[in-house]
Amino acid sequence: MVIDFDKLFEQFLMDKLNTDLKGKPADEVERMIPDLYKEWQNKSIAKYGYSPKDYFEKLKAENKCGEYIKACIDNSLDISDMILDFISESDVDLLIEILDNENYAGYAASIIKETGTHKADEKLIDIVNTSEDENLVELAVEILSDNHEEIVEKLLNTISDKDVKIQERYMDILYNYKGREEILDWLIVMLNRNIDTILYASYIGSYGMEEAVDELIDYLKKNDTDKYEFAEIRNAVERLGGEIPEELAKETL
Repeated sequence: MVIDFDKLFEQFLMDKLNTDLKGKPADEVERMIPDLYKEWQNKSIAKYGYSPKDYFEKLKAENKCGEYIKACIDNSLDISDMILDFISESDVDLLIEILDNENYAGYAASIIKETGTHKADEKLIDIVNTSEDENLVELAVEILSDNHEEIVEKLLNTISDKDVKIQERYMDILYNYKGREEILDWLIVMLNRNIDTILYASYIGSYGMEEAVDELIDYLKKNDTDKYEFAEIRNAVERLGGEIPEELAKETL
C-alpha cells in the first residue's frame, strides 16, 4: 500500500489552521511549519493505526524504501521528503533503475548523493557521457567529484576518446582529485584549446601543482588575453607561488 504522505500532511496542516492556529498571522504560521511537521511525523494516523515515522521505520527495517519510491512513481504520487531520513544502501539498486526515468532521475540522484554510496558510479558516469539534461549532468558531476577516487583511472583511461563536450564534463570531475600529473596535463590541454580560459586557469590555480606556473606563463606569451583572462591567469600563477614576468604584466581590474 502506497500512502500519499504529502497529502496527509496538507490535511493535518489545514486542520491546524482551522483549530489551534486559527487567526494567527501567516508569517507566524510559516515559522511554525518545521515544528508542525515534526509533530505530524509522530502523530498516529487513525485510518492506518501508525504514524508516518513508524511507517518509514518499518520500510527501512524491511529494506523497502526503494520499493516505496518506485511505487510512488508508478502511481504518480509525490515522494515524501521523509524518505531521505530512512533510505539505506540496500535500496540503491532500485534508485539506480529510477535514474532511467527522466521525470525522477534528478530526485533519485539526489538521494544517491545523500547515501554516499558508490554503487551507482557506473550509471552516473553513463549520465555524464550521454545525458542532455544539464541539471542531471551537473548533479552526477557533483557526486562523482567528492570521495570517488576509484573512478579517476577509468575517466583518465577514456577521456582521450571522448568529444570535447564530454572531456569538459570529465575535467569538472577530475580537477577535484589533486596531485596527479595526468590530470594537470589535461587541465593544461583544455586551457590551450581556448575553450574557457578563465575556468581552466582557475582549475589549474586551485590544483596546487607549482610546475604549472611555466605553462601558464607560456600561455600568456602565445595568446592575446583580455584583462579578465589575464587577471585569472595571474591569480593562478600567484596561488602556485610564481610571478608574472614584468614584460607580460598588463593593467587589470
